[in-house]
Amino acid sequence: MGEMSEAWPGFNLVFIELDSAVPVRTRQMLGELEIVDDILNGMFKPLPRAKMSDWPSGEGLLLIGTASEGTEQLCIDPETGVVVTIYSDKPGALWWHTNRSLRQFNECARIAEDRFPYYSQVEVAEADDVCDSVADDLVIAMESVDSTAFMTNGFWSVFIDDIRIGDFATEVILGVGIGG
Repeated sequence: MGEMSEAWPGFNLVFIELDSAVPVRTRQMLGELEIVDDILNGMFKPLPRAKMSDWPSGEGLLLIGTASEGTEQLCIDPETGVVVTIYSDKPGALWWHTNRSLRQFNECARIAEDRFPYYSQVEVAEADDVCDSVADDLVIAMESVDSTAFMTNGFWSVFIDDIRIGDFATEVILGVGIGG
């Protein structure tokens, strides 16, 4: 059990710096960035230093972190403060809305962390509705923080889709598998 508690997800905020190449206007608009330091043991990781996205579909966006082992970039639109997701496997695609603000992104992350554990691999195998029930509860809680969090195929929509198919079993998140 000690191994599981060491890997147990927890909610923490950290400040990230802005890269020196970030335009002055962006620095003035955004100020200091406080962001969740991790979601569910690696689902999202902030950059130590926010920088302008170098992906073609991210032009003008401030890159704050990555998800899905780097195949997704989470960015802030400096003009609006909106958090967006860009997918590397969709070249040329526009960004996808994630949250209205970084504060709301952090609050949705807090909900994801606070409600963990969601289900076990055994529960997924034995009960048809356990994943949908967890996903529905998370959607309701996150929409109470940001009604736009599920508008498009952004970060939280993909997260909920993965919850629904059983990808977030406790054993998977903790890296212990069935039987420890």
